[in-house]
Amino acid sequence: MMGMANVRVSEHVEWRAIEDEVVVLDLRTELYLSFNDTGAVLWGGLAEGATSDEMVERLVTAFDVEETAAREDVMAFLGELLERGLIEHVEAELDPAN
Repeated sequence: MMGMANVRVSEHVEWRAIEDEVVVLDLRTELYLSFNDTGAVLWGGLAEGATSDEMVERLVTAFDVEETAAREDVMAFLGELLERGLIEHVEAELDPAN
């Protein structure tokens, strides 16, 4: 998953988990979104710093879906969030010893 491995929730985004859903608010635009159980699993991964590959594994484990389908869902989810400015790419930290 080149290009999507290192993303994080943007600083201007507030969110809360409410039961099986996640509610997200973009403070800049006042855009409000609610994610179902699948989106909540993926958003939880983002909040914890999971890579896109780790999010794929979370979907496979949580919903017993094929890896290919899970990968497509993760890419679509991350693409939509990037387009809306809710997440952003981060540079991989380099080890200063190297």
